[in-house]
Amino acid sequence: MPPAMLRLAVRPRTAGMFSLRTALPVDRRVNTEDYYRIETYPNPFNPTIFIPFYLPFETTVKIEVYNLLGQHVSTLLNRNLTAGKHQVIWQGNYDNGMSASSGAYFIRLETPQSIQSQKIVMLK
Repeated sequence: MPPAMLRLAVRPRTAGMFSLRTALPVDRRVNTEDYYRIETYPNPFNPTIFIPFYLPFETTVKIEVYNLLGQHVSTLLNRNLTAGKHQVIWQGNYDNGMSASSGAYFIRLETPQSIQSQKIVMLK
């Protein structure tokens, strides 16, 4: 199916006023950003943060934490999940168990369909 096309028809009504008509085909594709958006809480946090997300269908999900330099801090999840609501928790630790310092980090949620990230702040 070809990509959706937008046609606009602008017609002058009176000076300074316009009538706007649009012709948009119905697009039934899923906007993956609506489903994979990361909504962490609390943010800022100390030292535990909750990361809920929703999957519209079964898929592989990888959730990782990075520092501001782009260095890997922790892998929270890397597996296939069923459709529905899910949640992971980060306890503020590196993969080796050491406690991460106060500061800003990025949570990255990756699936074959989408990559989303959100800045989070740990306050100790």
